[in-house]
Amino acid sequence: MAWIQIVNIPNWTVQDVQEWMKGLDDDLQCYRGTFEDNQVNGTRLLSTSAEDLEDLNIQKIGHQELLLEAICLLHDLNYNLPTDTLQSVTLSLSCNAKHLHSVVSKRQQEREGSRVDEQFFRTDGLTSDVLTFVTHVITSAKLLISWLDRLPFCGNPEYIAVRNKVLEHVMKLNSFSQLTGDAAIVERAILTTSKELLSLSEVFIRNACDPLVIQPAYIELVTLRKSTSDVQLGLYIKTSTLDGIHYITETKRGSPAHINEKIHPGDEVLQINKQTVVGWSHNKLIGALKADKTGVVLTLKKRPCNLKTPGHVINSHRWAGKAHAPPGKPASKSYSRRKLLEQSKSRLEEHSEERPQDTGRPRKW
Repeated sequence: MAWIQIVNIPNWTVQDVQEWMKGLDDDLQCYRGTFEDNQVNGTRLLSTSAEDLEDLNIQKIGHQELLLEAICLLHDLNYNLPTDTLQSVTLSLSCNAKHLHSVVSKRQQEREGSRVDEQFFRTDGLTSDVLTFVTHVITSAKLLISWLDRLPFCGNPEYIAVRNKVLEHVMKLNSFSQLTGDAAIVERAILTTSKELLSLSEVFIRNACDPLVIQPAYIELVTLRKSTSDVQLGLYIKTSTLDGIHYITETKRGSPAHINEKIHPGDEVLQINKQTVVGWSHNKLIGALKADKTGVVLTLKKRPCNLKTPGHVINSHRWAGKAHAPPGKPASKSYSRRKLLEQSKSRLEEHSEERPQDTGRPRKW
């Protein structure tokens, strides 16, 4: 079945949007009536910006950020899934790093070549356009790290090295973006870091010879049935603190999920019983899994694995056990971007170890 038949967000009705919003953070439930009164359907939802939220009288910056993050996940799912490969997400990072480098380089050249008062260029912190491109780089880097943190890439030393380097540079970039004072000094640091990210991503794309790099993610429907209502599905699910994605880390041996043989570590949960759960809170997702006592139908986004020949994805072994653990649109106002950057910084810091650490054991259901 084509992915667009399963994930067709532009065709969502106002009621479909309401059903999706039920799974968002509890602090956002008060806005469901606002969205319904203003007839927000799938098309309007995907194009919602910070200004749109303000027009809807959603004034709290924290609530705007939570809504925009959830909408951004829907946006990526709807528009990027057909071309979602490791190569494409690396290319996205390369393009965004190049754009950032270009914008900052131009400002440096204007500053050095200008004969007007230097006070014209001496600003407190970064300008809005630079912050915009910094946000884009951080977002694309988080997506690349998300790919490299899961099978089939997380067990390969070469991919691990790339992942750690990307994280190192983006942590620097995020730290520089928080600095205040003479913008010229901050921009020089950003110029160096963006150039390093650009070089790293271009070298990775140019030297990659693994066919897995160009294999796209794909959607698969999996039905799990319980023999009795008290039987657990056997799923361990984690919600990433880096990007809010729900993914499976383990299946319990002998459980319906394990016996099914179609569920693997790294599989991303998109829908439960045809209800889209992208952007949902972890607790709401678990509640949806437990709601039906007879079982569930899962819509999973699967990464390529165990490639035998280019274009042919096969499962050559049955995974059983834990995954290996080797050593929207941005808000257009500068203050919102700074808030998003601060939030990105806190999330990136949680992944600054050699491998990301769970805040707790993944929940089992």
